[in-house]
Formats: sequence, C-alpha cells, structure tokens
Amino acid sequence: MDIRVLGYFLAVGEERSFSAAAVRCRVAQPSLSRQIAGLERELGERLFVRSRDGAALTEAGETLVPYARAALSAIEHAHDAFAERTGLLTGTLRIGVVNGTANTRIPACAAALHRAHPGVRITMVDGTSRTLIESVHARELDLAVAVSEVAPLPGELDSITVMMDEVVAVAVSGGFPHASGVSWPDLAGRPIISYTHESALAELIDAARADHQIDLMCVTNDPLLHVAMARQGAGIALTAASMLPATAPAASDKDDRPDGCRDPDELDVRHFNPPLTLRKRLIWRRDADSSPAVRAFLNQVSKSDA
Repeated sequence: MDIRVLGYFLAVGEERSFSAAAVRCRVAQPSLSRQIAGLERELGERLFVRSRDGAALTEAGETLVPYARAALSAIEHAHDAFAERTGLLTGTLRIGVVNGTANTRIPACAAALHRAHPGVRITMVDGTSRTLIESVHARELDLAVAVSEVAPLPGELDSITVMMDEVVAVAVSGGFPHASGVSWPDLAGRPIISYTHESALAELIDAARADHQIDLMCVTNDPLLHVAMARQGAGIALTAASMLPATAPAASDKDDRPDGCRDPDELDVRHFNPPLTLRKRLIWRRDADSSPAVRAFLNQVSKSDA
C-alpha cells in the first residue's frame, strides 16, 4: 500500500471531489483516479461512490480513513524525529483557533517556535470549539485553542489554560435596570444578542441561566458584531470580555453618573453575579507528545507560563 496513494484517498474524501483533490495534491486527475482505482483493487472494495454531485465515501472508505490518517501521521512523525536528530526540525504544525486566540499567548509562542525552528510551517485553522476539539481527537489537527467548560474533554486529550476570560453583558449607556451588575432576571423580555448554538460559549450561557428564559434576537459567533449591534441599541449583547474593542469601557459594576452626563454612544459593560468565567485552553492528544513539532510548541507554551 503506497503512502502517497493514502494521501490521495484522504484528499478525495475531504474534498468530496476527484478534481478538487487532484488540484490540492498537485497531480493530474486521471493519474489520481488510476491510483485510487488501484487502491480499491488492492483492498477488494469500492472506497467511493461517484455521482454528478461528487464523490462520497462508502462504508469501506469510512473504515479506511482512521488507518490512512494514522499511517500518514506516523510517516510525518518519523521525518520529524530524524530532522530533530540533526537539529533541523521541519514539517507542518496544524493548530485550530477560536475567536480571541489573538489575545492569548499563542501568537507569541508561535513566533518563538519559528525563531527556534524556522523549518516548521504553522497552519492555523478557524473553527468553533466543538469542531476543533473533534479535529484534534481525529488527528486532523495537532493542537487547538478552544473552550470546554460544560462537556468534559475526551480522555485521550490533554490541555493547559492559556487565557482566563469572562462572558459579560453589553448595552448602550443606561440600558440596564440597576446601577450595578446584571442578573438573569434583569434580562427577561429584553432582546439578546449572543452566540450560535454551535459555540461553546452558548453552552456555558445556557448552563448558567438554567430555567431563566432569554429572547435571542440575533446570534453570531463574531464578538465584534455583538458589540456593534448593542451599540445600535438592538439589544443586550452577551459576549466575551476579552473581545471588547479598545474603545469600550472595562467591565464595571457601577456607574453613578446621571443619565444626562452620559455619552449616548457609550457602552455599559456589566459582570454577571456570580461571574460567568471561562478558560481558553490549548488542547492536544496525549500521544501527540511523540511529535517533535508538538513537543517543541508545548515547550514554548511552558516557557511563556514561567
């Protein structure tokens, strides 16, 4: 079984198209199709169902996917190990990132890794916490920055906190009923702007509010849109404090100024009581420690925490 053909197989499965996979693998489509056909003959089963809509994995193809990924990963780790022996670490480090990763120590650690090992290429992939954690578990990513406060991580994964954050409530000046803080009853009947159900922060908010109902009038995973909608008076935004623009005030529990002394474009930012805190965590597979590139990056993260 040719390791290169396994790469072609995975590319077709991910792209759901022979032509797109050929472009990705930089090979002529007829050649790629012949290689896949040869793999199917070798295994004695069809791996794809071809149709006008593209190519879909068969049950046999789904069975092969984890073995193909493991084989390619083993080859990559072997190259990395021998590169490490010579002090010339190379390869690609695949890191999944959620909104707010720019405010963690991950960018500084990535820059430090590049300075120490310029042969390592870093690819960062955007996504929601749930999809990124699944991708690390499936070995599609080496590491991911994600939030997992409600659902526990799978046992094969390890993590380290890279940033503490907090969900706060944001509204135009004078938009809260009390002079300090905010509680779930305060939000009853008010239009709420927050995260989509795919977001780990939505899970956190839902768990915290328990039986208190909220009226979601707008959902998006872009925190800047949360704030922009709140600034237009569309409602109260529930968003991550770390993503507030520099022009927004720091989260405050009290504003004693009379209404006439407030700028109408100013935002009120309020803490929940109790605080709705969360951790952004760097997550990786425990067995990924065998990868020199992952070990080198985790070393940089450890140094940054010293």
